[in-house]
Amino acid sequence: MTTATVQLNERRQSLLEFIVGDYIQTAVPVASQQIAKRHRLRVSPATIRNDMAELEELGYISRPHASAGGVPADAAYRFYVERVAPRPRPSRRFEARVRSAIEPEAGDPEGWARGAAAVLSDAVLNVAIATTPRASHARIKQLQLVHLHDRQALLVLVMQEARLRQHIVPFGEPISQDELTGLAVRLNATLSGLNAAEVRRGWAGGREDGGAADAVVAELTRLLDEEEREGLAHRYTEG
Repeated sequence: MTTATVQLNERRQSLLEFIVGDYIQTAVPVASQQIAKRHRLRVSPATIRNDMAELEELGYISRPHASAGGVPADAAYRFYVERVAPRPRPSRRFEARVRSAIEPEAGDPEGWARGAAAVLSDAVLNVAIATTPRASHARIKQLQLVHLHDRQALLVLVMQEARLRQHIVPFGEPISQDELTGLAVRLNATLSGLNAAEVRRGWAGGREDGGAADAVVAELTRLLDEEEREGLAHRYTEG
């Protein structure tokens, strides 16, 4: 329960419930006289206006002027959902549908988002959109280097938000898998947990590796930048 909710007595909580409920039904500002008439309250419209002024001061509703009707703010909807709106228990069939869509995707946020969008679309018989959780900055969790040719390796970048990117890195000199493995170990120890900007600030350059480390770090920062440019979340739409 929030501090603001504690400041609402029973009458004001009921009034806030009426305002949100009426606004949901009509989509027009809710006036004090309308509330008194529709809900047969045992208080005058003047008392209701005073209570609405208090609700406005606490951030639950907004009004363009003192005699105008009230429009619910975000806090009012939160109050309504948490304390008023009915919460029917999902049917066993629906719960089974959720499990069948989500459980096979264990550990895959993108799979969860796709499954969630499909389930929601079926439930509401309309279009549903789900997004994957994304950090504000893409950060390195781990990298691997796989030998392809004497002067090429596949860089596999795993990010902390369970995203993966890969790209081929060219080198100026031949390099073996053993050398790539050792390089990956050193870079993981140095760069794990960093974002692109932090890598650029902290990277001092490779040592005695023919520029291989610099080539990998340049590709790492490019992939991290690309990940951030694509936005904070991937959206999946069903229906």
